[in-house]
Order: sequence, then structure tokens, then C-alpha cells
Amino acid sequence: MSMDGQPQDSAGGLAEEVLDAVRKLRSSGGLLLDHVGVAAELAHVEWREERSRLKRFLLTMMIGAVLLALALLHLGVLVLLAVWGTPFVLPVATALTLGYSAAFFGAWRRLQRVGGDTGAGLSEAWSEIHKTVTLLRRHL
Repeated sequence: MSMDGQPQDSAGGLAEEVLDAVRKLRSSGGLLLDHVGVAAELAHVEWREERSRLKRFLLTMMIGAVLLALALLHLGVLVLLAVWGTPFVLPVATALTLGYSAAFFGAWRRLQRVGGDTGAGLSEAWSEIHKTVTLLRRHL
């Protein structure tokens, strides 16, 4: 029987149909492999750009965090100096300690939440590669 369900006359006709099928697979397989290559290259370029952006972002955030911590430390010292000779020294020191601790733990939780969102920028490229590989498996 041929690929379209018709009975075969001879072995030559069957061989011709097999060769046609192989030719179709080779031509479409090559195009699909080229597509996979382009998609993989795109994912690599996107990852390189994302990594560079994340490095710049991290450096900026680290510098900002250090400067903010120093500003808050100096502000706390100034507040303590302003109330040093009064009976409010202990409550102010306690309030500063609690405030700094709450800010630290809030920032820590936020960092953990943001850290869990890695790889979201490349999801489109990976899904495109997955679709292409699935298409390749189905046709080859």
C-alpha cells in the first residue's frame, strides 16, 4: 500500500514513494533544525543581555543600599545625640533598634521574594525552543 492508502503496483513504485518521503523529511528537517539553531542563538543573546543588565542593576542596588544604611546610621546617631541628656535616651535607642530591625527583615523578605522570580525574562525564548523541538520530534 502507498502512503495515501492505494495499493502498490511494484517494488519500484514503493521505493520511489519512500525516496519522496525521505526527501520531504530532509528538506523540512533542515528547515526545522535551522529554526532551532536560530532560536537557540536568540536565547543565548537574550541571556547575555539579561545577565549584563542584572549585573548593572545589582551594582547600583548595592551602592544605593550602602549609602542608605550609612545615612540611616548617621540619622540614628544624630537623634541619640539630640536626646542624650534627657530621660528619653532608652526609648529612642529601643525605637531605633526596632525600626532598623524591621526594615532589615522587610528588605530580606522582599529580596527572597524577588530572588524566586529568576528566569522569567527568558521564558518566551525557552518556550519557542520547546515548541520547535516538539515539532521536530513529531515530524521526524
